[in-house]
Amino acid sequence: MKRARVLCSYDASGSTELNLTANEVIFVSECNPPNPDYMYGKQGLLKGLVPRAFLEMLDD
Repeated sequence: MKRARVLCSYDASGSTELNLTANEVIFVSECNPPNPDYMYGKQGLLKGLVPRAFLEMLDD
């Protein structure tokens, strides 16, 4: 998994998504199958989809 910084807060639109807070750092990986709009995120013990547009990748 790679690290990503959340650019702005996001309220999940369903139970498969994570709520995000601006400037927090979470772990993300590609969805399987790949999704152009979302990544799979891990936030502590929580896991779910996060929109790519709200993320700045920190790891190459």
